[in-house]
Amino acid sequence: MVDSILIQNNRAHEIWRATSKSNLEFHPEIMDAIVQAPNNTVNLKDVWDGSTFSAPVPKPLSDFQIRKAQFDGVTIRDELVTKLKTATPAEIDTWVDNQVTDVASARLMFKRILLLIAPDLT
Repeated sequence: MVDSILIQNNRAHEIWRATSKSNLEFHPEIMDAIVQAPNNTVNLKDVWDGSTFSAPVPKPLSDFQIRKAQFDGVTIRDELVTKLKTATPAEIDTWVDNQVTDVASARLMFKRILLLIAPDLT
């Protein structure tokens, strides 16, 4: 058995399981973009290099996604909120001065603040 796979942008876009290409009827341009592979060996979005399929390489997580993952834990967030609620204005001022030293650290600080308050906005 074979699967027929429609390739778009070098990726498996559509898969017809257990269906040979000869059993499909599409416009010739679409038929030219269909290849066959052994049954159940290709998944949607697999990468086509012109002769074989491979699983897509996952994109590395952005700094924001990493920080979000760190803040997703309720315990961490609650601990930070508790510290913030009990901090004096002078302690907050000192902490911000120590954390924000350039534009990049200011962006990171802003993301942290948004991640802290975002769950309360839903």
